[in-house]
Amino acid sequence: MNKQQPDLLEDKRLTALSAYAILDTSPQKELDAITRLASFICKTPIALITFIDADRQWVKSSVGIDLKQIPRADAFCNHAIASNNILEIEDVLEHDALRHNPFVVNDPQIRFYAGAPLIDPNGFKLGALCVMDMVRRKLTAEQLHALRTLANDVVSHLVQLKQKKELKDSHARDKDFSNLFNTSPGIHCVMDKDYRIEMVNKAVTNILGYSQGHAVGKVFWNLFSEGVRSSSLRQIKEGIGKGQRSFEIKTPLVNGAGDIKWLNWTLVFKENKWYATGRDVTYLKKAETDLDILSFAADKSPSGMVIRDNEGHIIWFNEAMEKLLGYSLEDVKGQTVGTLIIGEETDMTVFNEAVTAFKENKPYEVELKVYKKDGTPIWVFISNSPLINEDGSVERHISMMVDISERKKAEEERTLLSLVASSTTSGVVINDRNGKVEWVNKAFEKITGYTIDNAANKPLGDVLKGELTDVSVIQKSRELSKNKQSFEVDLLVYRKDGQPLWISVINSVILNSAGEIDKYIEVIIDITAKKKTEIELIAAKEEALQLSRAKDMFISVMSHEIRTPLNAVIGMSHLLLDDNTVEIQKENLGILKFSAENLMTLINNVLDFTKIETGNIELEKTSVDLRELVQSISGSMQYNANDKKIYLKYAVDEAVPKFVIGDSTRLCQVLLNLVGNAVKFTETGGVNIDLQVIAQTNKDVTIRFAVSDTGIGIANDKINTIFESFKQAESDTSRKYGGTGLGLAITKKLIELHDATIHVDSVPEKGSTFWFTIKFDTEDIYTINNNNKVETGLQLNVLVVDDNQINRLLINKVLSKWGATIEFAENGQEAVDKIEANHNLDVVLMDIHMPVMGGLEATQVIRSKSEPFYQQLPIIALTASMLTSEINEISQSGMNDYILKPFDPKGLYDKLAKYQKVS
Repeated sequence: MNKQQPDLLEDKRLTALSAYAILDTSPQKELDAITRLASFICKTPIALITFIDADRQWVKSSVGIDLKQIPRADAFCNHAIASNNILEIEDVLEHDALRHNPFVVNDPQIRFYAGAPLIDPNGFKLGALCVMDMVRRKLTAEQLHALRTLANDVVSHLVQLKQKKELKDSHARDKDFSNLFNTSPGIHCVMDKDYRIEMVNKAVTNILGYSQGHAVGKVFWNLFSEGVRSSSLRQIKEGIGKGQRSFEIKTPLVNGAGDIKWLNWTLVFKENKWYATGRDVTYLKKAETDLDILSFAADKSPSGMVIRDNEGHIIWFNEAMEKLLGYSLEDVKGQTVGTLIIGEETDMTVFNEAVTAFKENKPYEVELKVYKKDGTPIWVFISNSPLINEDGSVERHISMMVDISERKKAEEERTLLSLVASSTTSGVVINDRNGKVEWVNKAFEKITGYTIDNAANKPLGDVLKGELTDVSVIQKSRELSKNKQSFEVDLLVYRKDGQPLWISVINSVILNSAGEIDKYIEVIIDITAKKKTEIELIAAKEEALQLSRAKDMFISVMSHEIRTPLNAVIGMSHLLLDDNTVEIQKENLGILKFSAENLMTLINNVLDFTKIETGNIELEKTSVDLRELVQSISGSMQYNANDKKIYLKYAVDEAVPKFVIGDSTRLCQVLLNLVGNAVKFTETGGVNIDLQVIAQTNKDVTIRFAVSDTGIGIANDKINTIFESFKQAESDTSRKYGGTGLGLAITKKLIELHDATIHVDSVPEKGSTFWFTIKFDTEDIYTINNNNKVETGLQLNVLVVDDNQINRLLINKVLSKWGATIEFAENGQEAVDKIEANHNLDVVLMDIHMPVMGGLEATQVIRSKSEPFYQQLPIIALTASMLTSEINEISQSGMNDYILKPFDPKGLYDKLAKYQKVS
């Protein structure tokens, strides 16, 4: 490869990095959460998300080190992006390229580094997610896999941000074209070859009075009368015959309001479609006809009417004009209006604008203070329209003048009221009866950036709404207003500069004397700061939920990985107990089995604590022999007691029933925690386990459990502290005696699951007693078989799917003993193949987590087949997880049942026996 090729690849990589617009940007909580999770999973004090540009490494997110950017030559991640795989350096001092790096030689003296390159969908390496430590170390396979997964999550986040920006830019362009199309004063429409309208702009409403929805789908020529339609189509047909593809026609039509409109049309036929543009020329046609009736209509008009030539000289005005100004036609004929009506308080700027419009032959409307013949000032509204003849030149000017003095007086009064409203710091908006803005105060302009010119004659919601505004709130508010109901709402809107703004809108309805709506008054209060606080609280809650999900994932993985080897130990002890008849061996195997189960219980302490916290644990209801349980616990802990030269005794009230209905695993876990603590904190004397019946009926029994010791005791002010997570009574207890500080916290919560409360009686240096009472059901207790032994004669063809060889060996021994025929598969894909090849199978035992294809996916593949065999084949999950979420996934995948690993042979036998065919 020549030098130009790497340079070209680097240029493309830098271009790809630039496209994500991530460099030199503000922190993002999603990436910070990933960085923290990487540090937590890999157990390193430092974790970074970095991006490599041409000459530097820029740090987007960091944990354990405050670093923004460093030269690319000094960047560890510069080496990580050289490969698609994770770069792991167990000891940086042994790495030739990095041993002299300033971050190795100087603080923080990095010794370990692992970096997963951030590879985008096009294969470009943008940077790295890395973890570092100041000591030599090596990540586990699970940690490396998690680091790769989190790096992929970072890239997914970047891709989503990029796609969102591209979508936003595309939406903005589409919006600009739409605005251009819809703001045109002329009608623009697209038709198919048969003149059926496919698209039309909003001008069709302004000009013809039809809504866009009403016009779309209609045949264009059906808008015109039969005569216009025939003549226009004939003109077009003749032109097409001559190869013409562009046409201009002038047509009259009746709009939706019943008015006649004249339009000048341009039609173009291109790519099998018609493109039409219609310009409203009604005012030209009207000017042609209005002149004929003007003399009659103008004389009868209550408004002043005047006709001027194209130089502005008065030709004629009506009687209403004579009354309005006090001049007769003879007084003013041949003169210009300006020489008659301007005076001391006339606004000459407005007057000169009207003069300019007149000279440019443009129509205009103005409001102006003028003077009558006798010098009396009045306010008038003047509207002027040029009359254009056939050759396009202006022939006459028609002007109308109306006395608006009373309206102006009312406006002055409203101005006075607005002065009062302007003094408040809250925005005030006055709307007309249709909900359109008439006036806003200065505070409104300061809050929103909109002036009255921007907002006038528009509904306030239309002015302020934006991309994320909840328009349903606006719609509901308008419905309330129409029903004369006031309201108060909070709404996300946007300032004129595009900045989001939270406001509280308080609306009041003003009724006139007839009880009809006259005005709406709205008070606007800026509540952005308040809403920001609320949003931050919501974001914090969401982050906590994400961490909770990560914790659930950790529990699931740990539960599977830890329980799998214990499954073999416990399972083999079951088999050995069944196969050995020598009493001393049975006793030893019993201790082995119980100790392995206790080991499982102890390992579950950390997992169970989180499962209890997240509601992923429920108590079982099975037969429990409390005497055997206490005896087993005593035997298990006797070695520790003997080692410390203290006694361990137990006493069970004779009234305690042989069996009760309860959860033996959780009871064992509680007593083991309490007895273990008692032995650990006792140096002389010993420990007593005591069970006493407190109350008893035919259906239930209430038993008091107590564990007493002669140990170090607990101070009164520390008794509540010992039940907190990771807490012990004294600061040096953990150092002196060991322990995680979770045992009593779990014990307390497990007892609370039994609707009971743990109590402590303690005297420092004298000893402690931990006690609690639980009510157990005893009804039908003797119908429950507590014997773990199972019968033989299980005539089933069983497919066992498990990637763990020890698990397969164990299940083979158990099932073979029962007389079952067994086949094995090591992953989900192999299981699917064997099920397709063998329709004589009676049941499938399916592991959940396997390579190639997991058990859930394999079950879904099997259930997706339509044949009855695949739909009815019993599938039982083998799972080491007790999470509610995973149990739900098992059911949803189509599995019939599940059994937890390590499994109890009796429980497995009972579940398989249900599917044995009756001969």
